[in-house]
Amino acid sequence: MEGLVSSYSGTSLGITIDLTNGSGTLNDWNINLAGERGAVGGPWTMIKKSADQSITSNNTLANDNTLAFAMAASTNYTIRLKIFFDTGAAEDFKYALTGPAAPTYVRVRRHHVVPGAVADTNGMDTAATASTSVTGTGTTGGFLEMDIVWQNGVNAATFALQWAQNTSGANTTTVRAGSYMEYMTVP
Repeated sequence: MEGLVSSYSGTSLGITIDLTNGSGTLNDWNINLAGERGAVGGPWTMIKKSADQSITSNNTLANDNTLAFAMAASTNYTIRLKIFFDTGAAEDFKYALTGPAAPTYVRVRRHHVVPGAVADTNGMDTAATASTSVTGTGTTGGFLEMDIVWQNGVNAATFALQWAQNTSGANTTTVRAGSYMEYMTVP
C-alpha cells in the first residue's frame, strides 16, 4: 500500500481506518473495528461447539465450556441457542441460563425434545431460565432451542448456558459438536 495512499482517515459502516503513518506493511496500519458492534447493533456473533462435551456422575449445573460470552452493562441483546444432546436413560438432562444480575427485561422462549421423543415441550420465561429437567427413557436425539431478549442493567458479567445430568449416573450426558449460540446487540 505504500505509495498508493500517504494519508487517509475515514469511517464507513462503523469501521474506522487510520492510514496516517504513510508507510509500512498492512500489519502496521491501525484498523479499528470497535464501531462494528455496540449500542447501534451489529451482525450476529456465533459461538460454535467444535467438539463434544461429556460429563458423568454430575448433576450440578455448570457453565458450558464453549457456549458463553461477556455481556456488557447497560446493553440490550438478542440471543439464539440450538443445542443437541444425548444422555443415559436414567441420567437425563437439565439446563439453565446464567447472566448478569438485575437485568431490566428478560424474555426467553424455549422448547426442548426429550431424547427418543418426537413431541417438544414449550415454555416462556420472564427471567433467566431456572433449572429445567428434560427426562424420559430415550438416550439419543435430545434437542434444546431458545430465543432470548435480554436488556441488561448496570452489571456486566458472563452470559452462559448451564447444563448437567438430571440424575447423577455413570452413563455419559453429552452436548454435541455443532451446537451453537448466536448473539447481537440491539439499539
